[in-house]
Order: sequence, then structure tokens, then C-alpha cells
Amino acid sequence: MPGRGDAGAVLVIYAAAFLAICLFAAIAIDLGNLSQNHRTAQNATDSAAISGAGLMATAQFHAGTLTQSQVV
Repeated sequence: MPGRGDAGAVLVIYAAAFLAICLFAAIAIDLGNLSQNHRTAQNATDSAAISGAGLMATAQFHAGTLTQSQVV
């Protein structure tokens, strides 16, 4: 009888498609997390650089009278 062996093939195709969709979703979530972590690290680095530049612009820095608590 024609078509008798095709009934299980649909299930295999759906399972493979579901697996592919899950893998693409996992990759998208991982890339989004990686991007967010990079942005957070870049913001922290930028803040530290701006703070250091502001500290170097003070008169105390040029006079050499900064205390450790002011630097930290």
C-alpha cells in the first residue's frame, strides 16, 4: 500500500525541526548575554578612566599630596 511507511517520518521531521529551533534560541540567548556582559565591562572601564582623569586634573595630584583614601 502506498504511503503506509510515511506516518513515522512526520514525527522525525518535527523532532529535528524542534531541536534546530531550540539550538538557535540557545545561541541567541548566549549571544545576548555575551553582549550585555561586554557592555557592562566597557561601562565600568569607561567610568574608571573618567574618574582617574578627574583625579589627575586636581591640584592635589600635581602637588603630590593625595592620600590613599582619595585615590581608592
